[in-house]
Amino acid sequence: MVAAAHIIATADLVHRIEQTRQGVNWLITARRTDQWAKIEGIFYAARELCTRPIDGEAQRELWRMRHDLLELRIVLRREWQAKIEETTAKLLQDNQPLRQLGEMLSGLPPILQKSKDALSRAGNLPPVKMLSGLPLIRDYLDPKQQKQKEITQALDQTLDYPFMIELGWRLDHVLAVANQTEQEFWGTIGDELNAVAQVVQAIAEKVQQIELQYWLVEPYNELVERYRQLSQHNSLAQHSA
Repeated sequence: MVAAAHIIATADLVHRIEQTRQGVNWLITARRTDQWAKIEGIFYAARELCTRPIDGEAQRELWRMRHDLLELRIVLRREWQAKIEETTAKLLQDNQPLRQLGEMLSGLPPILQKSKDALSRAGNLPPVKMLSGLPLIRDYLDPKQQKQKEITQALDQTLDYPFMIELGWRLDHVLAVANQTEQEFWGTIGDELNAVAQVVQAIAEKVQQIELQYWLVEPYNELVERYRQLSQHNSLAQHSA
């Protein structure tokens, strides 16, 4: 009866945990949907607004939309950074015991060779064949390949953040052109680019701590650099004019 009670209690706990996990996933999905809806709503509202002459009221509305986009990008960047910290911290913590295991197993080949030589001299060869398979176990337990796959999958799940941030830059630029504030846009985007570059640098540093690499670090840096060049080019053109 006691055992049955424990089984029932465990099953109930597992069911509650699964319900909680589903609830959290739904909240995350709803949050992301809300962010996408914000960008889409600004796009459609701006498109409708720009079908008529841009008077003073329209300019103020475009300014408000630009402010909303800036605030959304800041939220996305901070959420992205927090997610990176959470993901890499967990992988770094999980990597410690596996790294120690890999270091311990790295000493197996010399030990196996000594064991093989000793057993060969003793004329007892069958165990040597069994022991010779242990390096395969070492290779299987080597954490680097598995960790590379885990961190790539985990960081790939954050792709929505830089994608939405860059989409926000594009839409903000269009609104700035419509509002005749393109000069202000290129003049102030530098600080935001620096903040995004810091997030990318954090990704590179975190994965280096785990002695791994992430394939999107370089494309992220190229994206930031491309906008920096556009900002500098437009600033020089405006000064020349």
